[in-house]
This record gives sequence, C-alpha cells and structure tokens, in this order.
Amino acid sequence: MNKIQTAILISIFVLSSGANAALVGRLETAPGSGVYQAYYDDVASLTWLTDAGAAGGSLSWSEASNWTATLVVDGVGGWRLPDTDVNCGDVYNCTGSEMGSLFYTALGNTAHFLTNTGDFINVFQRDFWSATGYEAIPGWAWYFQMGNGSQSITDKEVDLYAWAVHSGDVADIPLPAAAWLFGSALLGLGAIKRKKS
Repeated sequence: MNKIQTAILISIFVLSSGANAALVGRLETAPGSGVYQAYYDDVASLTWLTDAGAAGGSLSWSEASNWTATLVVDGVGGWRLPDTDVNCGDVYNCTGSEMGSLFYTALGNTAHFLTNTGDFINVFQRDFWSATGYEAIPGWAWYFQMGNGSQSITDKEVDLYAWAVHSGDVADIPLPAAAWLFGSALLGLGAIKRKKS
C-alpha cells in the first residue's frame, strides 16, 4: 500500500469515526508509562484533568475558581472550571454543558446513572462547580451533579468539588522546558558549526 492509499484510508476512518468522542491521554507521567495526568476529548476539544478530586476536597465557588486558575500540571497552566449551558436550565441530558458533554457524550452515561468514569479517578457522585454564574442571583452559580447527570444552581458559598478543564488540546501547547531544551540544542549546534569553520 502506498502513501496516498494509506492517507485515504486514514481520512475515511477519521471522517467515519468523527461523531464519537475519544478520550486521548495527555501529559504522560513518564515516557512509555501509559499513565496520564489528563485526557483530551477530541469532539468537545477540551482536556480534563485525570484526577477529578485533585483539589483535595470541596471548596466554595471562589476557592474552586482560584484553585483552577493557579493550577499548573507539567508546566501547563490555563486550567479553569467547566462552563454550563444555561439554556438547558435545571435538567438532565444537557450535552451543551461541558460536564454534561463529558458525562453523556464522552463517557456514555445515561440520566440518573454514573456507570462509566473511563480512566478518570476520584469522580465522586457529588456536585461539581461550573464557572458559570447564575444571572438572576449574582451570589449563585451553576453546578453539575456527577452522580446522576443533572445540573442546577446553588449559593457560591456552598462547598462543592472542583474538576479542572483546559480549553483545547494541551498537547498543542509548547512547554517552556521543551522550548528551552530545543533552544539550547540549537545554540549547541551553532557552536559546533563555528568550531568546525
């Protein structure tokens, strides 16, 4: 099979499987370990932290927002709380919300039942904060009930869990250490070339 035929087959496979979300491991703990600190949802274009309980317990909305905003994993910052689709309201089956998309689309759960957590850990059957405030009551915000797949609102002072998410694929973010190593290698090559001249 030549390169063109291989490219066509790969394209057909990608197009035919495009509707199904795949969770792809990111930020491997050690090369070849197969243990990942995050998973990329290729349909929603979001990267989820593997450990849903990494915050170490329940937090108020402002504490959860601050924790995600300052989180750095393997040199990758830019984490946040997930967004909610407020047009769904206080309901089940809202796949427009980021946690709803993870729960229903990527993990294939059904309303009222968390049966699959994939390779994620500490996915408590509890309430997880979203980044989305509730406009009608400024001191309230939306949350997602991970045990049954519903979303609702509550006071921001209540302590709920926080699950960090990152927009896009963290594999596309150049890591500072990698850039430094690459730059050092280029400088080294330049020095060798000058010595030979």
